[in-house]
Amino acid sequence: RVSGLAARGMVFALVCAALAALTLMAVIREVAAPQTQTPAPATAFGNPSRPALSAAEEAYAAALWPIHENVKRQAVNLIFAGLAYKSGDLAPAAFQARLRPACARLRAGTCALGETVRSPASD
Repeated sequence: RVSGLAARGMVFALVCAALAALTLMAVIREVAAPQTQTPAPATAFGNPSRPALSAAEEAYAAALWPIHENVKRQAVNLIFAGLAYKSGDLAPAAFQARLRPACARLRAGTCALGETVRSPASD
């Protein structure tokens, strides 16, 4: 019983000594002379900004937004369905049942993109 208590005391003393040494090293490093750092070049922020979007480009971006939202939503649904399937929470039949509507909506978004939205660059 005494030897077990002595062993615990030695381990505690070693841990305290290691922490003290680590603290001492950190203090020495912080107190040491700071190293000089080279400043970033002045031209790093001097890049010219892009011109504002034209009316046609703005309309194009606005037309793409609903399609983007639909595609993003379906992608998230597919990710969660895949995770549920891989973790075993979803049977293969239920996985396929979740995939079909999401894939159909993605195809509809692709068709809508081709039919209704024209790039200003193609005009």
